[in-house]
Amino acid sequence: MTAGSSRHKRLVGGCRGQAAVVGVVLMFGLIIALLALVQLTAVPGWNQAVEVQHNERVQSDMQLVGTEIHRSSVTGQSRTVPVELGVRYPSRPLLFNPTDPAGTLRTTDSGEFEIRNVDIEGVDNYWNDTEDQVIEGSSRELVYEPRYNEYSTPPTTVYENGVLYNEFERPLTLDEGGFVDGHRISLIALSGDYHESSVETRTVSLKPESAPTQTVSVESVDSEPVTVSVPTRLPETEWESILEPEFQRNGGHVLDDEDGVTVANGTLTVAFDPDVEYDLQLARVGVGQQSQQMEPYYITQIAGSETPLRAGQSERLVFEVRDRFNNPAKGVDVDFETSDGHLSQTTGRTGTDGQVMVRYTAPQDAGTQTVTASADVEAVSDRQNDQSTVQIAVTDDDADDDGFVGSNPGPGSGKVQLVDSVQDGDGVDITLRNTGTSEMTLTQIRASFYYPSDQSTPPTGGNYSYQGFETTYDIPGEFVSVEGPSLAPDGGEDSIGLIDLRKNPGRDFMVIHTIWVDGFGESHAYSYFVGIKQPGGPSVNSVIV
Repeated sequence: MTAGSSRHKRLVGGCRGQAAVVGVVLMFGLIIALLALVQLTAVPGWNQAVEVQHNERVQSDMQLVGTEIHRSSVTGQSRTVPVELGVRYPSRPLLFNPTDPAGTLRTTDSGEFEIRNVDIEGVDNYWNDTEDQVIEGSSRELVYEPRYNEYSTPPTTVYENGVLYNEFERPLTLDEGGFVDGHRISLIALSGDYHESSVETRTVSLKPESAPTQTVSVESVDSEPVTVSVPTRLPETEWESILEPEFQRNGGHVLDDEDGVTVANGTLTVAFDPDVEYDLQLARVGVGQQSQQMEPYYITQIAGSETPLRAGQSERLVFEVRDRFNNPAKGVDVDFETSDGHLSQTTGRTGTDGQVMVRYTAPQDAGTQTVTASADVEAVSDRQNDQSTVQIAVTDDDADDDGFVGSNPGPGSGKVQLVDSVQDGDGVDITLRNTGTSEMTLTQIRASFYYPSDQSTPPTGGNYSYQGFETTYDIPGEFVSVEGPSLAPDGGEDSIGLIDLRKNPGRDFMVIHTIWVDGFGESHAYSYFVGIKQPGGPSVNSVIV
């Protein structure tokens, strides 16, 4: 082999080695370029998909939060809900992920809400029929705000007034729960200064501060629309859409006119038909670990004193202490006192249902007695929120001096029956029927007791009227002579009028005594327990004394 050929072989071998090295370098560069391309184009897309999927999950978490807020308000029990605030990207070998995105869940600053032009039935000891009566409180919104790296236009998810929605240029409602359902108005206020930012899942504590919710009946004052005003971030058009089923034109009670639904300066106002009685439910739930029970606000009687008592008879009286949202307040001390008679206890404490009971035994003397329950709550000027007074009619044992035994004579007894008692303007028309076999003529009448269900001062007298004849009578008072109906035997009916009474149809009642003369000149004494009903309403005279 010559020297030339040997040199040629070395050159060829060297070129081959250099080509292999160059190939490796080119391949490595190609891989780096491909990884860079994937890093720049594919990884952001993959991460964006991860973020979008996380946002869908967190919206489901927020829906669960709303459900548990409602459940806590109904049951009065604390709840916890996990919320996936942030998300971690999956590990990708040879590729780089940005910092895992965190999210923030927080409550907003509190805003005021109020309910106007309402009268709460059954708590007239402090709630008066005046236009200045307002149920008011404060509430917060619960807001989730994500901070994604790639999902550039994620929504802020908001829970307010029972509605969950995503904030976009035009909000997208996720849950139209709302606070109106037919004649039921349900508001759940949120409290608590809550703020949590994290990549991890965090557990949100929900603690009832005014619960469980208790329904109270409310009606309009002076025929003015009942209005509910609450803070909101939603525009008027969105609330009109949410409340569309509740408008009068669709069978609801929200006014159809321009005042039915309005939003101004971040406050939603809904106006309701004034001719409808509504069921109102209010509650407050605290968000976060710190929670403060709502203070007791007023006491009201809820059971007892529906019929007069005979001397020595006893009756169970039940009172309830409530907070500003009309929900039961437990552990409140209550003192009892009476004008005459015996009480089973002079001091009690409310249970978990906010109730406390005392048994009253009537004295031997007939008359009107009172039992007053005083709660350990802060008194409000011009309102009797810390006291509830019950008036109790006490009648003589067995029969009174006028020979009256029993009330509301029944069919087949041969007596004059009370058929009906219906509100008529400023009085009540009492219809009587003669079931005997002889004509019966009313000659005297006496009113011994009047029970005002609103716990106000009962009337001290009234006017009797019959076909142009009128006379006055005292309550309680003596018999007065009257010109009355002469009822034909075997079913003859006629009506008398008792006017100038403070009355509350369906709940007030009075006791009257009458003297009748039959066709043979003999006198008969009958007593009646008279309820007052609205025209067309159900009978309210079924109670027997």
